[in-house]
Amino acid sequence: MTGETAGSSASVTGRWELPSIKILNPTLLRIENYAVWRLETVIHLDNEGVWEVVSGSEPKPTTDPHGNWKRKNRQAQSLLIALVSGEYKNLIGNHEHASAAWKALENTLDRKSVSSTIYPINQVLYMQKDESKPGMSTSQNSNPDGPTQIPK
Repeated sequence: MTGETAGSSASVTGRWELPSIKILNPTLLRIENYAVWRLETVIHLDNEGVWEVVSGSEPKPTTDPHGNWKRKNRQAQSLLIALVSGEYKNLIGNHEHASAAWKALENTLDRKSVSSTIYPINQVLYMQKDESKPGMSTSQNSNPDGPTQIPK
């Protein structure tokens, strides 16, 4: 510490201070581990004091004189970006509020909607395409002669 005393952050009345982030061995979100990732991430976000902002139970106030909500939202966004694999960073990185980013992940991966069911299927099909012969992609279409080899 640099000259601060143990309760110095409490001396600023009403101001929420960013906690130090210490997540040991975080589980990065991947297509196959959403349920486990969600459970761990809710706990991390709650421990950091930002879950209410992410869940939407603490909406953006009309006035935020100390900037508390704004700091919590940025902290939540930072944690979410740190806890997802690269394929999901674009999905959540374009949202102004952490709650909207969380909702985008839920809508994509929670398996309660049609779009969340289609997304993993597309990912599996894309992986199968990548695992085919180098330089070629197998496409099974309505060709009665079987699969067609299509150059990449």
